[in-house]
Amino acid sequence: SYTSQNFETAYDVYDNQAADDFVATGTWTVTTVETPGAYFNGTGPAASVNVWFYDDAGGLPGTEVYAALNVVAVDVAGSFTITLPTAAVLPAGHYWVSVQPNLDFTVGGQWGWTGRTVVSNNPSAWRNPGGGFGTPCTNWGVRGATCGIGPTEPDFVFRLQGTTQD
Repeated sequence: SYTSQNFETAYDVYDNQAADDFVATGTWTVTTVETPGAYFNGTGPAASVNVWFYDDAGGLPGTEVYAALNVVAVDVAGSFTITLPTAAVLPAGHYWVSVQPNLDFTVGGQWGWTGRTVVSNNPSAWRNPGGGFGTPCTNWGVRGATCGIGPTEPDFVFRLQGTTQD
């Protein structure tokens, strides 16, 4: 599992965000996001989660097209089922989903999103705007190849639920 987390203020330099891409084949109305994951350096739980969808920008997340912040998720040992407060309506196209728990390190440790060895579309992306992890990825970069975060599992596991209209 690989970090994606909004830490408490004292650790803001470590705030980081992971994302993975998918292709919507028609208009997708996404109501639920599921992300398997695990806690480490502590046992959680996360207070809430942030979910974003971005347009694709040349193989990395681009313009934000949807955000749901501070959503209380069903959390089973770090695997989240997140019911979006408002559905994300995504016309046919290439998108990125990002899930970032709000979790204080001093209380609950860290959360990691489960990786996978099979790449669908582009390898996953990652960023650490404050630079606390010492990688070159203060903006979006390829998680393994550019950022050095989990190069052996280049994608993430996730499931989107909702309806489609082709």
